[in-house]
Amino acid sequence: LVAQDTSYYGRDKGERLSDLLAELIGKTSFPWIRLMYLHPALVDEGLLRLIAAEPRICPYFDMPLQHGSDEILRLMARRPMSGAVRRLIGDIRSIVPGAAIRTTFIVGFPGETERMFEKLLSFVEEMKFDKVGVFPFSPEEGTPAFSMRPRPRNSTAARRCETLMAAQREISEKIGASRIGGVLDCIIDGPCEAGGFDYEGRTRFDAPDVDGKIFIQGRHGLAGPIVPIRIVRADDYDLFGEIAL
Repeated sequence: LVAQDTSYYGRDKGERLSDLLAELIGKTSFPWIRLMYLHPALVDEGLLRLIAAEPRICPYFDMPLQHGSDEILRLMARRPMSGAVRRLIGDIRSIVPGAAIRTTFIVGFPGETERMFEKLLSFVEEMKFDKVGVFPFSPEEGTPAFSMRPRPRNSTAARRCETLMAAQREISEKIGASRIGGVLDCIIDGPCEAGGFDYEGRTRFDAPDVDGKIFIQGRHGLAGPIVPIRIVRADDYDLFGEIAL
């Protein structure tokens, strides 16, 4: 399910995203339902408990958080603040054990100091997100931020991007290593062009195009179905496995 803010679904007419999910579960046979672009302020306990109870909903939370410094979040007019985000992440991991959390951050926003960036870096290291995207601020004419000053240099924003992604890479490596030896259901997207592997696909914890892949050795003719894969190796962002049938 994709929207600019999927979690806002139905609120203009007294409904909730949970109502839509209940309809989809009851009236379709989709084996996996994935939610993209959830606003952290609108992810409530009811939604978490529905995801925890329904195996057809991927335990995957895509929530753009933008920053880890409350000062920058206020300048961005974003909510909730970092303390509420920490509590939400704790609730997700408590109610939906094993859930994957994906987020994105912006560095180099007008007014961002080195101290504020260090808060973001510490936030990422503390929260240990499963998936992180980082983007340098890009001024867009017509937005309030376009005329805000002071604006960090482009080279400073680029350096902060690299620093944050290096920290996330270490986290991702540890998460990948923890998967080795386990068996995960995987949707086979198609044949693999990389040498030494027959197929490529994704687990319930990976969205298409934005997350890692799983490269698979196994029998031919499997494109399409969801099959169990035993993980034998991992790198920064991808997994490698064999069909466990």
